[in-house]
Amino acid sequence: MTQVQQFQQAFESQAYKALVEIYLQSNTDENLSQVDFLYQKYVSGGESQFDWFQKIVTKLWQVKPITSEFISFVKDVNRLGFVLTPFKDKFELDQVDVQQNNVLHYIFSVAAQTQENLPFNYIRSLALFESNQTLAVALSTLNNQLLSPLEVFLAAVKKIHALPEHEFSAFFGLIQMMEQRQQSLQAYAKVIEHIGHLYRSANRMPLREEQLVLLTAALYKVSAQQVCMDLNF
Repeated sequence: MTQVQQFQQAFESQAYKALVEIYLQSNTDENLSQVDFLYQKYVSGGESQFDWFQKIVTKLWQVKPITSEFISFVKDVNRLGFVLTPFKDKFELDQVDVQQNNVLHYIFSVAAQTQENLPFNYIRSLALFESNQTLAVALSTLNNQLLSPLEVFLAAVKKIHALPEHEFSAFFGLIQMMEQRQQSLQAYAKVIEHIGHLYRSANRMPLREEQLVLLTAALYKVSAQQVCMDLNF
């Protein structure tokens, strides 16, 4: 029986002392699977069990502190809330893994692929609780592909699709936060190439008032007309 299976068995048996011991003896990959198991159990159990699962995760991370490898676990805002609630002071948004990705890179990448559970309004709301400086650093961090989190979204979005108004507005708000760091962005050509491919696949021309055009223009401080011209190469 694997460490993950032993962990699951201990949980189902409510053997919480054994649960902690198994977690301590497991490697990082196994710990990730174990925490994911707890998260899935929480999701299937509903909000009423949130505090109970939080206590378990808190105990596990007290005896064995989280590492940068856990960044990849946070793939959407629901998982982010699951992590931030017990360990807000130990899980910084600007913490990066070996690929120089922070949680926002992962969250925005998944959102681009699915275009569901959009995160921008939630992330902007964190400014009420998080240090604005920490959030600005996270938003301006370039990963090993030289992409900031917002660029990750634009460079991976799957289709030309209008965002809900509150998410669209929040995206602009995140751009403004990012500007505090005055980070020089380097992926304009990559973003333009990807969005241009979306328009060509849809067999239509970009319009200056469309969201993807406006977001790209705002992020790179160019005009919407310039973005349209570059998309039509």
